Amino acid sequence: MARRVKPKVQIGDRFIKAGEPHGRIWEVIDLRITVDGILHAQLRSKDRDGGAVTIAAGVLVDQDFWLAVTGAALNG
Repeated sequence: MARRVKPKVQIGDRFIKAGEPHGRIWEVIDLRITVDGILHAQLRSKDRDGGAVTIAAGVLVDQDFWLAVTGAALNG
């Protein structure tokens, strides 16, 4: 039987949307498992507008859609 692997996402992790290398930085502010058993991450934009989105963690760690931002990348 196939076993589901949980993506490794933690509160405080930061991401940018793939294809937008100078786009907004989004920070994980909450993690929740929905009724269907899928882990979701709530992200808040680090920009002034402070927009928020909720993304399935599996999509968040898929580099076709999102890229992790490292400390080195944040410092230039």
